[in-house]
Amino acid sequence: MWQLVVKSLEKVVSDIDGAIAVSRDGGTSWYEIVLDDNYGRHEWIGVKHFGSDHIVVYGEQGHYTYTTDAGETWINDSVNISGGGGMPPDINGLSMINENNWWAALDLDHVLLTTDQGTNWTDQGSAGQSNMFLMGIDHANENIAIATGASAGWPPAGKILQTTNGGNTWMVKYQSNAPIFSVAVNK
Repeated sequence: MWQLVVKSLEKVVSDIDGAIAVSRDGGTSWYEIVLDDNYGRHEWIGVKHFGSDHIVVYGEQGHYTYTTDAGETWINDSVNISGGGGMPPDINGLSMINENNWWAALDLDHVLLTTDQGTNWTDQGSAGQSNMFLMGIDHANENIAIATGASAGWPPAGKILQTTNGGNTWMVKYQSNAPIFSVAVNK
């Protein structure tokens, strides 16, 4: 069994903003994953896995890297969607239904779904108050998922969205005067 830690670092003297550290001995020792094409320059927000072989590390401006062989090789990629200022929105949360199907919660009210390990993404839209960063997402099964949001500006606000039909439609289930950052669904 191994552990993976994603850490965003402040840029000091290198081109590395984010680091991915791995332990294969329960946390006694750690080593850093060095990604091809200077992909460590991206700030990482989180990590998810399905089983021990399929792992996705995701973060700023729609960038993510994933492995299907327990970390032996990594594939660098990004979502192809427009965000504010011409830059892609950050991937703030990810939920892996299985090794191929993933839901992602992004800035600017985007919920994305891939059914082919990130080769293609479908923007499923959102609901409720706009100008939200969707921060968290989790699923009960391939049809039911919950996403959470936090306002991008003033005044502070939050929302909880739910789909019961695989993301064809998302409904507002709760609205708040406070940001809502994460969610965990009891499976």
